[in-house]
Amino acid sequence: GGGSVSIISDAAQGILGVAQDAVSFTSEDSTFVYTKNGLNFTTTLGDISFTQNGDLQNSHYHSEGSLLLQAFEPDGIQFTGLGDFVGAAQRDILFDATESFSIGASSDANSATEPTIEFNAGDDTNA
Repeated sequence: GGGSVSIISDAAQGILGVAQDAVSFTSEDSTFVYTKNGLNFTTTLGDISFTQNGDLQNSHYHSEGSLLLQAFEPDGIQFTGLGDFVGAAQRDILFDATESFSIGASSDANSATEPTIEFNAGDDTNA
C-alpha cells in the first residue's frame, strides 16, 4: 500500500523471520534498530561487513560503555585507510602485545627525513 507497514508482537513474544536464501532490507531514508538487551550479528560462513558507500560520508560507532574489537585469528585486527588514523581519548590509550609491538611508516620518498614518526608528550606548544 501507500502507507507504513508495522510488525508488532504481543508482550513477551518474539518475531522470527526465516529464509532459505538472502534477506534484504532497503530504505530510502534512515534505518533505525533499537533494542534494550543487545544486538547480535552472527554468521557461521563468510564475513560480516558494514559498508558506507556515500562520498565523503562517515561511519560512527558509539557506546555509552566499552567498545571492544576482538579477533581470534592470527591476523588480528587491522585498521586501514587512505587518509589519517587518529586515536583520541579523554584518558588513556593502551596498546598491549604478548609478542611484539611495532610502529612503522612507509614512504616512497628518497629523503632520510621522510616519513616522520613523532612521539609527543604534553600540549603541542611544549612538545
